[in-house]
Amino acid sequence: MSRFRLRGGAWSALTIVAWAAFLFLACLRSSHPEVLGLWSRTYAALLAVLSAGVVLVTIAWFRPGLRAPFALLATSTIVALGLAEIALRVLDPLGISYYAEMTRYILDRLPDPELKFRNRPSFAATYEGVELRFNEYGLRDDPIGPKACGEYRIVALGDSQTMGWGAPREVIWTVGLSRALSERLGRPVRVINTGVPGYESRQEYRYLLRQGYQLDPDLVLLLYVENDVDIDDEPYDPWSEARLAGRPLKEQVPLLIRKLRLYQLLFRAQDLLHQIRAVDWKPSDYGIPYDFVESMRDLPGWKESMKAVSGMASSARERGLPFAVVYFSWTKRPFDEGMLESLRRAAAPFPVAYTEPWFEGTDVRRYFVSKTDSHPNADGHRIMAENIASFLLEQGWIRPGKPAECP
Repeated sequence: MSRFRLRGGAWSALTIVAWAAFLFLACLRSSHPEVLGLWSRTYAALLAVLSAGVVLVTIAWFRPGLRAPFALLATSTIVALGLAEIALRVLDPLGISYYAEMTRYILDRLPDPELKFRNRPSFAATYEGVELRFNEYGLRDDPIGPKACGEYRIVALGDSQTMGWGAPREVIWTVGLSRALSERLGRPVRVINTGVPGYESRQEYRYLLRQGYQLDPDLVLLLYVENDVDIDDEPYDPWSEARLAGRPLKEQVPLLIRKLRLYQLLFRAQDLLHQIRAVDWKPSDYGIPYDFVESMRDLPGWKESMKAVSGMASSARERGLPFAVVYFSWTKRPFDEGMLESLRRAAAPFPVAYTEPWFEGTDVRRYFVSKTDSHPNADGHRIMAENIASFLLEQGWIRPGKPAECP
């Protein structure tokens, strides 16, 4: 007790609280541990920073002469971090808001017993500064009515790349494709955008059977993305995952920390620095865990995805409709050749296009929504629309000109 009084009660209490808080945070386990089997790399880095602060507080406890400069350092650091957090939220220079905004969108969706989730019908909201407006079917498209005279209608299936996350609706590739085909053919062509972020092949196939064919398409078009092989049959309940109420403190603290823009920036710091500095950058340099090997064809997700694509092709053929697949990839990756081979077998006898040659020889980073968000921006969507139009016209499915009975 003499030491407690001698060193100052307030500073002693601060030291005890600091150590207690640090030990509490250190006892929390990350959902995806990478360091010592306990924490993610980001959380481990956060603990390292906090441990340095606790050590400084402890030193100041024993060295009263250091208390004033350490208190000034701590205060200025907290103020600087607070200002940095505010700046990231207001200015969003690297697009870090992508994570929080995607979470907001996910929480705005509706659960669905067959599709797992779907967009809210007749709903509008703004994410990442871009308005997403959904029609009566929950599609990011205009209201669906009867075909215009001579109209050729395409139903486009896909995920966030198809819906056009992060880009205004007037520039996304489905709208550009409608415009390009109408101009080249001299007849109305409408591409109905049924893309839903997070959908994989099975959900797209189920949607096609449940609603897609009711939209009276003349052609079914699938935009395939490599993460379509990632399947998840867990119940859809993002609200429970994001809710603080009812959680024990040990779960509330990490959830709150993950909401910080500074934490999200730290989480992506290594990847962002590499992307910004690299002269010859490729998506496979970070964030893509796949290297194609023969064993990937034995994975459940791979089999289920290709089975769904085969089902789309068969169902279209049974209805006398053409079907086409566009495999989206910014650059050529190790697994692309194998995936293309599997897609072509699954979609046969219908064609499969590969987008990598459309961007070959360019720095694809210029086509990203932001440094953090690799969804296509307006220029990326324009290139996709132009090339998909050419790909479809090569098949000879769409005849030019209006029928004679049309005014």
